[in-house]
Formats: sequence, structure tokens, C-alpha cells
Amino acid sequence: MKLAIIRNPLQKIAALVLIFTPLIYAPVLAATSQTNQPSGQIAFVQYAGKNGALEKDICMVTIETDDEKCITNTSDKDEYDPAWSPGGKILAYQVADLPLGDGKTETHLYDLEQNQVTVLPTNWFIYSWSPDGTRFTATDDYSGRGFTEILAVTFGTYQVDRLTNNDVADLQPEWSPDGRKITYLSGFPDSNLMLMSADGSNQKQLTNTIKVNNEVKPVWSPDGKQIAFVVNGEPNKMDENSEIYVINSDGSNLRQLTKTGGVNLNPQWSPNGKQLVFYGYAAGAFADVSSTTSLRTEIFQINADGSDLKDLTQNTGLDYQPVWSPDGQWIAFASTQKGPGIYIMQPDGADVRMVTHQPPFSEGGLEGNNPVWRPEPITP
Repeated sequence: MKLAIIRNPLQKIAALVLIFTPLIYAPVLAATSQTNQPSGQIAFVQYAGKNGALEKDICMVTIETDDEKCITNTSDKDEYDPAWSPGGKILAYQVADLPLGDGKTETHLYDLEQNQVTVLPTNWFIYSWSPDGTRFTATDDYSGRGFTEILAVTFGTYQVDRLTNNDVADLQPEWSPDGRKITYLSGFPDSNLMLMSADGSNQKQLTNTIKVNNEVKPVWSPDGKQIAFVVNGEPNKMDENSEIYVINSDGSNLRQLTKTGGVNLNPQWSPNGKQLVFYGYAAGAFADVSSTTSLRTEIFQINADGSDLKDLTQNTGLDYQPVWSPDGQWIAFASTQKGPGIYIMQPDGADVRMVTHQPPFSEGGLEGNNPVWRPEPITP
């Protein structure tokens, strides 16, 4: 029997945004600054109310012009999990027939320059691209033994190289910044952090005394010397406690970065490697969804050495899924501050701006989450 791997731990929060949005608005935003003006494009997922149903589309906003458009606009499919290729030429996303579980799932690649969509010949969920954009990592039960294995697929020709062949599930592969190594998680539901060469050789277990959260992808520091990941306080109990850990890429110097006793997710390194942002909430905060007082998530920043933990948002609603701009001057995130949508702020939490402007779902409009900032073009 094949394992059902949950790739997105944020679906519960997204659903709660739609249910409780009218009750948790925080109407005041920080004053707008005239310095360090943001630029670029952010792709995101919009939850759309169509024909009385809830569906997802892939949309994009250009910050300088305030232009917002949807790449997909279907009534019988969900589109989700957007991911940019290095240089921002290709936007990959998943497509699933509705109702979920009743049809096939595909991976689509949208070429922004050609305005053209390519459907991959196999449903490879793209976890990460090689830094030069020539290959991507995916997972599949390639041998038919009931375990997900890690693949490296060449973009364009779609030649497949199987990198792992173990008697456990291997998942969440992430390419190192120099393209020479891949980190991944092995085991399900209890996982260990692993490392291998980009050709699948030299597989090495980096952790063995802690249980790594298998729903959150490990992330490399920009210089490739450290890896951040999430550890469950108890195996497979993310909602009760999870903390962010960092380890050197050679397996040395394992350390716990956060010690809040709550749930901390989605660590993201700043482009200069000095800080990480993540979002978190109190343990058990979502145990009783009938109480809106418990519905609160915040975005935090912490230094790479674990010092100077800061709450950047401090709101009574939901702030989650932070991602850095390519220049490190801004952070994009999903929020319900002034209605659900995509927001940006400076790294110190100042200058908060809502960059999507659709009406809320309760009014027949759209909700936004899962922002991904378009990378800068690759210099030849």
C-alpha cells in the first residue's frame, strides 16, 4: 500500500481563515514608509468562491504596478503549491481534479516569457530546483514497493535518475545552494534528516536522536553551511509542540534554535544568512476551533545563533507563511490583518502593506495564501 504523504501542513490554517475571517480582522496597519520601496512579483494561491464551491487558483501580483492577475481560472480543478524555478522563468504548480481524490493530479509548468503551459509526462511533485535550473527533485514510488523515493529529473528531456532506493519513505528533498548535495527526510511518520551527493551517492544520516517533522521541508542557509528544520516535541504531534533546529551541513553542531514550547513552522533564511523568519502559535491553539480567541498565529524573526527572538506581527488574527524578497528588504506573508490576503512588511515588522485587493470569500471574492516571491534573473 502506498503511503499518503501530506505535503502542506498549512491546510488547516487556510480553512480556518475562510471560516473565521469576519471575526478576526485587525483593521490598523503600520504607516507606509517612502524608503526601500518593494518591487517584483509574488505568486500565490487564491481560494475562490465559484458556483457555491471553494476552489483554488494560481495568481500573481506585480507590486510596482499593483497589477493582479490569475494564471489559472478553472471551475473543476484545484491549482496549488506554486514554486519558481531559479531565475523566475518557470512557475510550477499542482493541478488536481475536483472533488479531490476522485481524479488525477498533474504538475504544470508555466513559462512566463512564452505564456505557455507544459504538463509534465508524470505527476512529479517538484520539491526543489537545482541552482542552475536544469533539474528538479521529485518523489515517487518508482519501484512500486510502496515507498516514496527521491528522483532527479532533467528539465526539458525529463530523464529520470533515481537517487534513493530504501525500505522506508524518502521525501522533502532540497538542493544545496552550490548544487552538489541534496538534503532530505527518511522515514514515515518518524523521520531523520539525511544528506547525499546530487547523484545519490554518499548517503549520510545527520540526525538520530530527534524526530524531524516530515511535513516541513529542511532549508539550506545561503552559504550552504547550515540546514534548518523542524522537530516535533513528540513524534507525529506537530499541533502540540514543534521547534526549529539548525545543524551544520557536515552533521556537526546540532542545536535547538527556538524554545517557545509552542508550534513553530516554515523557517526561511534571510538572503544574507543572518536571520530566519518563521510563523508560530501556542501549543493547542487550534484544539478548539469554535473559540476565536485561540485563532492566532504570529510571524517571528530570530538570529541564526538563536538570539534576539522578535514577534514581527503582534496581531489578533492569523499571520503565516513568511518568505523573503530576493534582496532581503521585505517579507511577504499571508494574513487576515485587514482581510485575508497577501501582505508585505520590512524585516523589522514595519511598513505593513496589503498587496492583494480582492473582496473576501464571504462576499463572493477570493482569499490568498502560500506567497512565493519571484527570484531575480540568473546572470550568465
